[in-house]
Amino acid sequence: DARSARLVIEKLKSMATTSKTTAICTIHQPSRDIFETFDKIVVMAKGRICFVGHTQAAISYFNYSHLLKPRHEALLGINAAEAILECVGDDAAAAGDAWRNHTNIDNDDDDDESEKKKKKANR
Repeated sequence: DARSARLVIEKLKSMATTSKTTAICTIHQPSRDIFETFDKIVVMAKGRICFVGHTQAAISYFNYSHLLKPRHEALLGINAAEAILECVGDDAAAAGDAWRNHTNIDNDDDDDESEKKKKKANR
């Protein structure tokens, strides 16, 4: 049940914090309480990575990428995890492509000048 799931997640987080390690788990349709417990998340749909980062940044990212539709936005105040899962479930390909494009843009800062020119020429 939801209470047991929350207790397990709280215990995992406590153990990870105490031992200064990372706990990795798979959660399908987390409750709002459980979602807000996570520091970082990986959102996947149909084998595609759709987001990697801080939990609170996920909401901003999905808004920024224009993947959240009005019906998803209505869920944000109730359960952000549900809104995100609905969003990527509706169009996993678009969500995966948006993340891939987003990370490619962000990684431009790591490239030297000649690599940046090559990337721009190929776009």
